[in-house]
Amino acid sequence: MKSSDKLFIESIFTDKYYKAYNLHLLYTLNITFSIFHKLKITDCLKSNFVSCEGLMKHFDFSNQAKCSFNWMLNFLEQTGYLEKNVQNKKIFFKSQKDIPLSQAKQIAKEILELDKNWHPFIKLVDNIAYEYESFLKGYKSGMEILFYKDKMQLWNNYFNNNFSGYSVFNICGAYGMAKWFSRKNSGKILELGGGTGGATIKLFYAYKKANILDRIEKYIFSDVSPVFLRMGNRILTEQFPGIGDKVELKVLDFNKSLSSQKIQQESFDAVYAVNALHVSYDLNFSLKELYNALKEKGVLVISELVRMSEEYVLPQEFIFTLLESYYNVKTDSLLRKTYGFLTPESWKRHFEIAGFKNIKIITNADSSEKPLSSNNDPVFMLVIKGQKIRG
Repeated sequence: MKSSDKLFIESIFTDKYYKAYNLHLLYTLNITFSIFHKLKITDCLKSNFVSCEGLMKHFDFSNQAKCSFNWMLNFLEQTGYLEKNVQNKKIFFKSQKDIPLSQAKQIAKEILELDKNWHPFIKLVDNIAYEYESFLKGYKSGMEILFYKDKMQLWNNYFNNNFSGYSVFNICGAYGMAKWFSRKNSGKILELGGGTGGATIKLFYAYKKANILDRIEKYIFSDVSPVFLRMGNRILTEQFPGIGDKVELKVLDFNKSLSSQKIQQESFDAVYAVNALHVSYDLNFSLKELYNALKEKGVLVISELVRMSEEYVLPQEFIFTLLESYYNVKTDSLLRKTYGFLTPESWKRHFEIAGFKNIKIITNADSSEKPLSSNNDPVFMLVIKGQKIRG
């Protein structure tokens, strides 16, 4: 008999979802093809092995683009189009097979025919691809390309629960919170990286369904961006007009001491975050700060996209490697070997080191038998809970 968690995962990560996700990977791959052909990068990879640094120097790419360009080379290697050679700890690439012309338009059509709610992904990636040369050459920063003026609406659509590709993380996070923090007593909750409010909306609906929404004593909706706070608050008040007196907006940076931002120790019953903490500069520091902010027996619950190995590159990184906050993090040879999204094992080790006990995990990573290949790559989700129990 299947567990309730297993049944829940299967209801969210359906065959239709996996098919759309794999088409999204192919779309990102074909966008990468188009960039390499447009800039004639393919010509430099045909005969000899060349490093990322060598290619950047040849094409006069900006240093700001090193992470993104290195990701593209590794993405093409992972999908079988480049081969890799390591010499004296330096990585070189060469074509393994011809990089084809892009079929992105046809793939976009297939995605939307399968699920029209993937449109926000296509729109966002198209906007990035249009300005990618300017980014590589240093004419525009990642922040300008992703967040300048009218681009904020693209993010609002991307993180919206109507976008099937992202909403799964909000749904799974809400499931975890409802499972692990549904006490009868009132509670004070801190949400990190609330963004445009999609995770909060799903959590409130899950609590409403379980008849525990009215037990929230205070909900601190926080983000490092005041713009996101305003966008998220507008959506919250529209969908839950009666809960406004319990919600408090707060600009909060989890890379800094929480006490310096007027967050008292042992003041929260729960801390909640969806796809936020992976950009912590020093994850050990941030998790310890959150541990201290929790009351005894309080819980930290997070929902995150995860990679199944440290070396595995994710198609979503086409977007996020444009941002310094994504790749400029403190790494560790044992705990966290790379920037960005973590592995399930790494999350568990970080929670343990921060002092959390009674750690529980819900994931589709151990239930999927789909192989990691360019034709069939499942997306992996992790919801993890840690509890503050001293002594």
